[in-house]
Amino acid sequence: QYMSPEIYRSRKPFDGHAVDLWAVSVILFMMVTGFPPWDRPCGTDIRYVYICRRGRLEEFCASWNLGLSPQLIDLLQRMLRERPIDRLSLEQIRTHPWIRGEG
Repeated sequence: QYMSPEIYRSRKPFDGHAVDLWAVSVILFMMVTGFPPWDRPCGTDIRYVYICRRGRLEEFCASWNLGLSPQLIDLLQRMLRERPIDRLSLEQIRTHPWIRGEG
């Protein structure tokens, strides 16, 4: 569940920082919701597809009545992108409004 899609698919080389931040985003999701976002980070898991490929975390959260703030949803969505190049960097995470207590 914490494994990034590129590790799950055994793609080499990979960006270790992006892989670690992926795990952080999954852990953060579990901390604020109480359950994992998906079973496996792959195209056969509909929740993974819905969140990471289609970018519909906000709709997912609304349908499950999770009550997460818009800033937190934005942070998670931007961290949970399938392609490592599209994910937030550590610096971007550190300056995100939710991390700074602004949402």
